[in-house]
Amino acid sequence: MEFFGSDSDDDGIDPLQELLAACMRIVPPLAGRRPALRLMDHAGRFATQAAAAGFDVVDGDCDVVLIASVYDFSRLPCGVVAALGQTGEIPGWETAWAGDGAAVYRKL
Repeated sequence: MEFFGSDSDDDGIDPLQELLAACMRIVPPLAGRRPALRLMDHAGRFATQAAAAGFDVVDGDCDVVLIASVYDFSRLPCGVVAALGQTGEIPGWETAWAGDGAAVYRKL
């Protein structure tokens, strides 16, 4: 299932919260296991919000990677990337969700 655009009619929603909600829909909890989210580069400051959104914040294997700056996608450790501050096409990746200043990509 793909999501495009904002899920909210409220323009006051924080882009990070929208991004985390989109990730949770794309990689939902399975059998009581919270999805593992790895924070890369400058995204470490979002650990509290990610945990509150229902993710296990990890340093190793993950279901989703959250990045907060332009990044070389070929070096990312998993197939779903939440990119805060980056939108547009990425070669080899499909846009699974796009919002205001954020997107979720899935490896092709």
